Amino acid sequence: MQFSIISGVMQRADGRILVFDSQVPAIYLFDAQGTFVRQVGRAGDGPDEYRFPRLVQRLADDQVVVSDGARHRLFVLDSALRFGGVQGRGGVTKGLIWTPVGVLADGTGVAKFTSYPPFGPPGRLDSLPSVIALISPTGQPTDTLGRFIDGTQWLNKLIRGKYQGRGPQRFAWALHAVTDGTCVYALEGRRARIIRYHVRAARVDTLEWAASPAPLPRKDRETVRRTFMAMKTDPEVWADVEFSPTKPVLGAPLIDREGNLWAITASSPFGVSPDSAFVFDTTGRRVAIVTFPEHFTPREIGADYVIGQRYDDDGVPIIVRFPLRKSAVLAEGPARH
Repeated sequence: MQFSIISGVMQRADGRILVFDSQVPAIYLFDAQGTFVRQVGRAGDGPDEYRFPRLVQRLADDQVVVSDGARHRLFVLDSALRFGGVQGRGGVTKGLIWTPVGVLADGTGVAKFTSYPPFGPPGRLDSLPSVIALISPTGQPTDTLGRFIDGTQWLNKLIRGKYQGRGPQRFAWALHAVTDGTCVYALEGRRARIIRYHVRAARVDTLEWAASPAPLPRKDRETVRRTFMAMKTDPEVWADVEFSPTKPVLGAPLIDREGNLWAITASSPFGVSPDSAFVFDTTGRRVAIVTFPEHFTPREIGADYVIGQRYDDDGVPIIVRFPLRKSAVLAEGPARH
């Protein structure tokens, strides 16, 4: 089986693995040996259907929270692989990017709402207003946790006239968010800064350390273009891709099975993998810096394993699993896993 854009991987308690592919779109189930078992649900807009599935949070008893962000829906896939707990109104709202973050322990949904202006003549669009908020069952924002400026994932150049001058800009910094069911973490990609909201305790603290964006290497730019070509994307898309001059400090985060936050360095869904992650325990203390194998993007962190994706020689993503061996905990300087 050939994957396209992997948007989540989870190993279940019995060793079976769920793989989420947002472009196909599909949710696949494999046995512990990696043999395909079946597809879960199907493409569509119905109760057991999805358009752009993405794994956003793991819950107890092999349950997972799945988003269909482009359709403004958030649902739970239970341990029997049944769909339920749908939140959101469905459909697409003009002028709004709706990004589900997950659910709290009481079932309340959390989402990021980013506004963008009506598309007009070509011009530079560097940042967008954004809020992270609790949502009602219909997907409407209720209590705002924080207001931010979201980094732009847009190109400033017209791609086939679709948006009159704005499309995705590769490696522009972005605002990311994740929840462990109690706290909501907001990660600002342009700097090494994490804001943690203790939602029910109405308390906020900040995790911050010294780091700055690194220049974007030429090899990363070429990797993105090669991946576009391998996907047989229209040449007008990959030939004219614009890039930010630097890579963001932080990319999409993960919460491991013990509740630790992994603030992962920037990557791209088009072939470029993160270098490392900063790990914070539940008290907010930075306990490790983890260096990843080359060309590997983690998707789930278990107690003794890391599972994720890497790309083969043809630029096609494959699922791999590595053992996780823990060394000394960070005292005054960083330890490594």
